[in-house]
Amino acid sequence: MYYFYNKKSNRTRFWTVRTRYTAPDRPTGPVLTAMLSLLCQNQIRRLVSPSEHAS
Repeated sequence: MYYFYNKKSNRTRFWTVRTRYTAPDRPTGPVLTAMLSLLCQNQIRRLVSPSEHAS
């Protein structure tokens, strides 16, 4: 259904599952991708170093 995202680039392929409800040619696509990447980075940091957030 959303395999056409894979033809764009490796970056969009990574976000295919999360942003399949957005059009790749819309300006909101990159914005959502950046926001999602930041959220994922925060989640990863929280998982890697829970002691920092606990203190």
